[in-house]
Amino acid sequence: MRVLIFTASTGGGHKKASAALENFIRNKDGCAEVKTVDALKAVGKSFDKLISGGYVFLARHAPRVYGKMYRISDKDTLLNSLVERVTSLKSKKLAPVITDFNPDVIITTHPFAAEMVSAVKAKTGINTPLISIVTDFAPHKTYIQPLVDYFVVSSSEMKYQLENLGIPSAKIRPLGIPVDPVFYQQSDKASLRREMGLDPDLPTILMMAGSFGVSDVFDIYEGILNSRHKLQIIIITGNNKKLFSEFEEHIKKSGDGGKPTMLNFFVNDVYRYMHASDLLITKPGGLTVTEALASNLPMAIFKAYPGQESDNEDYLIRNNLALKLPKGKRCTPIIDRLLDDPEKLDSMRRSCGEFFKGRAVETIYNLIKSACGQTPSD
Repeated sequence: MRVLIFTASTGGGHKKASAALENFIRNKDGCAEVKTVDALKAVGKSFDKLISGGYVFLARHAPRVYGKMYRISDKDTLLNSLVERVTSLKSKKLAPVITDFNPDVIITTHPFAAEMVSAVKAKTGINTPLISIVTDFAPHKTYIQPLVDYFVVSSSEMKYQLENLGIPSAKIRPLGIPVDPVFYQQSDKASLRREMGLDPDLPTILMMAGSFGVSDVFDIYEGILNSRHKLQIIIITGNNKKLFSEFEEHIKKSGDGGKPTMLNFFVNDVYRYMHASDLLITKPGGLTVTEALASNLPMAIFKAYPGQESDNEDYLIRNNLALKLPKGKRCTPIIDRLLDDPEKLDSMRRSCGEFFKGRAVETIYNLIKSACGQTPSD
């Protein structure tokens, strides 16, 4: 079985989804040949810089502008028609990648990749099955391409949304977003906390802080320190070295307010920290959210970017999977009320467990095998 995966670097979630899928296929089938390609880089550095660099710049420095552009791009407009023509022209550079690898199935984890591969199929007559994995909790027009054979979506609710947009039900599979299977493997919280040098009995809050603004994350941290509850905090700053250094200095100067704080830079075992925690404070990126759901970890969402993040936030709150934090130090009353009400926290944890009924990466693997004409695994 030859599997070609197209992804892109607008945010880390698309690449993490493709990596989880690639690793699972390789571990499950030693004979499978899997190749992952960054579609935007493959069509040219300037195009990649425009799309990926533009996304990062607007999301960080002009989120309202990005949000408006996101909403406009979800409609049929003359501008979108022009963008689609440009993307279609660029897509021809993906054709040799496809023909050289000669895949049995093509997977995309990014909307532009789905758009470009669909265009290549239309121009060249390539009839390789195309599976588009939507890595957020609400659809967007760019994902919906005519020559996609299967749309993998995060939930039944999203399946209905695609059906209302005219996608045949048989093409839509609510299998979830692929994450590493280690997130499903529930561990004993108390044992994990002891291994980490934490108090096994204290409520534990995990902050995934790498994508927050520096002032924002310190305000949230101070807000947690002002809680009247005894608790402990885990902070992961991801690849943000500057934030890690500033946090080190901040804690050294100001202390932790009697609330033990574990500070981490980049870690490869995020699942262990999620399994050890009672609440995750995060921005609502699709993959981080999915990892938390797989870990049965309720969330408190902070400062969602307008666009897909705000859509994700709406979905999570509506389904009792998360609550919304107000800005900065004003988060203290929300944290206190949640810790005052263990039944609410338990109900959110149960909602996470009920939402995440299956292991997406395994069910997607079976869909891939079916698309290749192979018998799905048990």
